[in-house]
Amino acid sequence: MAYAILQYPITGQEITGERGKGEFQPQSLLDASWDQRPDAGRPGARARTLLRDPTGSPRYRSSGWENAGRKRPPGSTGRSVTGSAQGGPGSRCVGTDGPGGYPGWCHARRVEVPSDVVLQTDGLTKFYGRQRGIEDLSLAVHSGEIIGFLGPNGAGKTTTIRMLLGLIRPTRGQARLLGLDMRRRGVEIRAQAGYLPGDLALYERMRGEDLLGFLAAMRGGVPSGAYRGLAERFDLDLRRRVGDLSKGNRQKLGVVQAFMHSPRLLILDEPTSGLDPLVQLEFQRLVHEVADAGSAVFLSSHVLSEVDLMADRVAIVNDGRLVLVDDVDGLREHAPRRVELDFPVRPPDELADAPHVRSVQVRGRTAVCQVTGPVGGLLKIAVDHGVADVHSHDPTLEDAFLGYVTGGEQR
Repeated sequence: MAYAILQYPITGQEITGERGKGEFQPQSLLDASWDQRPDAGRPGARARTLLRDPTGSPRYRSSGWENAGRKRPPGSTGRSVTGSAQGGPGSRCVGTDGPGGYPGWCHARRVEVPSDVVLQTDGLTKFYGRQRGIEDLSLAVHSGEIIGFLGPNGAGKTTTIRMLLGLIRPTRGQARLLGLDMRRRGVEIRAQAGYLPGDLALYERMRGEDLLGFLAAMRGGVPSGAYRGLAERFDLDLRRRVGDLSKGNRQKLGVVQAFMHSPRLLILDEPTSGLDPLVQLEFQRLVHEVADAGSAVFLSSHVLSEVDLMADRVAIVNDGRLVLVDDVDGLREHAPRRVELDFPVRPPDELADAPHVRSVQVRGRTAVCQVTGPVGGLLKIAVDHGVADVHSHDPTLEDAFLGYVTGGEQR
């Protein structure tokens, strides 16, 4: 069943339109505002909803309230109303409380959004007093996508993750995860998403199997075979107490609890911290498997080679702001290329004046040049001064990242 949301900017409350047999499109986002009626709140008064198609023509009108476990406005009738959406019978509109708990008029327009968006932020901002944590973050993560979330220490990565999970409140902006509003549905988001924090805290006295069983029960039940299979895959002994585990095995336990319920969204903060190289490779395989199965992965890591291997796109934040979002190949294209020139004597100073050369470091008889465009001009100067050997290195994700966060390659 597909749903559309009408959100009231004044209170943040919603009414939900459910698709019937008409042309009420799945995953339509309905942006609404309230026009309070003079008779709102009177005994017998009812909320009325007017949906408009993209041209602005009214196509669907309904009135009444349905009690779906939420408090009804004073004087509301508590009944559901069926009608038609763009001429299709069987559609339904369900209302919740309007501003101040009273019904009113809601005028809506429909805006189509991609149906595979699992995580979306719009102007997400957090200030700690005058100190900026993150500001105006707008980002979308799609089903089956692995996105690397990168930035130096203090850039706002952890603040963003905590807001997404509803652990801290944003100063302004909004986010929806798994179709749920971050501000009001944080408990449900945390139950459904898979989360591995960067600073993993576990119950020291519990055995691994008991801890996973406890967490599985909190999520509404996960088959024991699911986490036992993952533990076997990572060679994790669940019979041992958490307090007796090494840092690497504790991290394995964190990985298992994040993946065991087959979540549609995974938020992973430094997931391979403490894991040995063989386990890291197995973790990368697991991430690719869940992405191929349709899950979205939001990956924050300082291990840029790891992100390079796994991510489809990369979002870079610096000083609390989003610098860019691009696919990994596109990011490399704009990264400086490293060219090493070996000379029989000390490299000439003229190399720094060559076109497209950003910087030159001299190491004995070798010049290490960062080049952001064609290398023809650089090579001509090198040949004129008797260059003995040339080594060119394709840019890596680390090269691109450093270029952006140091300000040399921002665009």
